[in-house]
Amino acid sequence: MSSMSNELLSVLDYYLGSEAIAFDEAKCDQLRAKMSEIRFDDTTRAVIGSTPEVWRALSTNLRMLRNIKATSTADKERTTFLIRTVISLVMNLLAGGEDVQKQAMLYVKSELFDTLDDENVIESGLAVHSVRALVNLGAANNAVKDELWPDFLSRFTPESIDRICASFNHEGYSALLIFVVGCVGTAEERASIFMKSPGGRRIYLKFIEHVDSWMQSTGDQNFDLMYKITQSLIQGGYFPDIYSLCSDPIEQPSGNQLVAMKLLDGYLSSPKTVTAINCIELAQFLYKDTFVELGKPLAIQIMSKKIDNPHSERVASFLTVSVECMTSLTSISQEIRNLFIELGCIPELIDLLRRADELIPRKTLKTQQASEQSTSKAYEFPDLKRQIVGLLSYLVEGNRVAQDQIRTSGGLPVVLSQCNIDDNNPFIREYAILLIKNLLADNQENQDFVASLEAREAVTSDALHEAGYETSIIDGKVSLRKR
Repeated sequence: MSSMSNELLSVLDYYLGSEAIAFDEAKCDQLRAKMSEIRFDDTTRAVIGSTPEVWRALSTNLRMLRNIKATSTADKERTTFLIRTVISLVMNLLAGGEDVQKQAMLYVKSELFDTLDDENVIESGLAVHSVRALVNLGAANNAVKDELWPDFLSRFTPESIDRICASFNHEGYSALLIFVVGCVGTAEERASIFMKSPGGRRIYLKFIEHVDSWMQSTGDQNFDLMYKITQSLIQGGYFPDIYSLCSDPIEQPSGNQLVAMKLLDGYLSSPKTVTAINCIELAQFLYKDTFVELGKPLAIQIMSKKIDNPHSERVASFLTVSVECMTSLTSISQEIRNLFIELGCIPELIDLLRRADELIPRKTLKTQQASEQSTSKAYEFPDLKRQIVGLLSYLVEGNRVAQDQIRTSGGLPVVLSQCNIDDNNPFIREYAILLIKNLLADNQENQDFVASLEAREAVTSDALHEAGYETSIIDGKVSLRKR
């Protein structure tokens, strides 16, 4: 055994041999000096870290210190100092490489778990130090992480996770996020374990509960780390699991589900990452579970004032994000556009657009002044109609089946009526004109239908003109033709 290891062991043995809480200043100075040497000298780390006796001593120290029943304030402070010191020693030694990590897995892994879950350690605010040690234990070593990760998740129950996380400040969550990112990463098996274990699901839920606060701070590392975790889970096909995990039997949709949908929306907005997932399954889930079964029915009830929902704003945001996510998916491939059409998406969208048009007045300066004087105010669902029109435009572009579905579902008059300024849906006129252009392209039936509406002055010619069409009379009949 090296002299460096002997020096450290002599200090650790001093504490092990003391029945009371040993706190000799000279020994503490030696311990601090040795810690500094380990921290800044790679050779010292590697030599000491490869010594099994050192790891056995560290393991025994952690166990002994946890079991000390300190009663006085001074004794509690000394115990806290010693636990923090031993954990820091472990953490610094673990930077010594793979051989050191293997030694630590044999001797201190379980003690680190027990220390992290210890009531006195949590109360003293030392849990974060244990998590940082676990981060170093698995750093850059997939073989270790393959063993460490399932052991960690099987060791900690949801109740344990709640207790530990309750002691965390922002830095505590940072440490846990770094640990999860390092273990989940792009490893499919570890991502699966994360989502299937009760402890893993509770950890993710704890993260979700803090996302809003992390988002409010520009450049917050915690949000970036959480996004990386979510990205890995989405790529593994676990978004339905995330959505289910975030559900609430009383509040639908829950605040956590809205956060999850926003994270998905951010992911889908990045085309470079989307190709890595099964978009077909995700598209089916989004349409059925978030739009048809939850978002749309709740929105219509609120618009119709059939229910007094205190979370109208959340419902509106949820539904809008749902439509945004479906729009992002349609931009990926024709296969997904065809899927939405086959699922019956177009009649559902037209129905929602029609009801929104009937139940939510357009917002202009004049209507806004009238609304301010009214005592009865419906929630306005900002941007919803524009998002629907945008999705429809994607679906009908170059697709005769989709073009015809809008006509047969009575959607042409509804679409044409969107060619008006609505401050509640900025640029909806421009979106509607693009949709009209796509609806009329190479579709004589749609052109004839719109021409008949124009003849009855049911639609102004301005919108048609901007869409690239003009009316003409041929053999006494009004028809459309390209300008």
